[in-house]
This record gives sequence, structure tokens and C-alpha cells, in this order.
Amino acid sequence: MPSVTVSYHYNDHTTEEGKPIDLAIFVTGILTPLVPAKTNGPPEDCYPEEGGTFEILQVKPMWYYLAGEEQLEDIERYRALTGFEGSWEDLVDDDHCAELAIEEYDDHLERAREEHEAFREDRAQGWQQEALRDEELDREDRDSRGYGA
Repeated sequence: MPSVTVSYHYNDHTTEEGKPIDLAIFVTGILTPLVPAKTNGPPEDCYPEEGGTFEILQVKPMWYYLAGEEQLEDIERYRALTGFEGSWEDLVDDDHCAELAIEEYDDHLERAREEHEAFREDRAQGWQQEALRDEELDREDRDSRGYGA
């Protein structure tokens, strides 16, 4: 099961003066990839949908935006500004994090497929160029021995 970290934004708090404040949280967890159900064909070949879950292991606030300006220096100041006294985990919507994790995982798989295909194309071109060089060397060798046309 892959470990995935997603960036989650919580923006339901405001300061005591009513200024909007947005908190960026990194959420790390274990993703069980979604396996779609197979519902057509013989019954013995059918199965229900499985996976698509995200078990949260760590919730770590990273920075917050106060009235559009990024604040990095003291994440605990967020508590003072908003009056929030709960656990950081209380701010995270598990279902939304699961959606973000699945998107991140799917993007990762797509990038891996693209990189693999590019590697295969590069390798095929390399082999083709190597074969052309070998042919040229063989031709030069035959010519040097007097077997040329």
C-alpha cells in the first residue's frame, strides 16, 4: 500500500477581527487504491468495488494565510488568532483527504507511465542508432579489405 502525502486547506476560521485565515495542512496516510467492481460476465468472474480508502497517519500544519499573506514563522499563532483549541486532526475531512490522495496517486501513476514510455522510446532509438553505426562499421571494414563495390 502506498504512503501518500496531500496538501489539505482548511478555511473555515476567521480571526477575532473577522479576517479570513486559511490553514495549509500536510496529511500523510496509507492509500488502498480503488479497484472498480466487475459486474458483467459469468458470476464467478464478478466482484464488488474494493479499496479507495485513505488511512490517515499524520496531520501536520505547515503554514497559514492571513488576509492573503503567507505566515510561516509560528504555526501555534494560528490558535491564538482563531481561538482554535482542538487537535489538528479535527480540522481534516477524511473523505476529502481520500479524494486528494486518490488524485495524487493517479497522477503519480500517469507520470510513471509517461516516464516509462519515454524511456522505452529512447532505448529503441538508441538501439536503432547503434545498429546503424554497426552497419557503417561493417561497411567500412569490408571496404578496407577490398570487398566493397
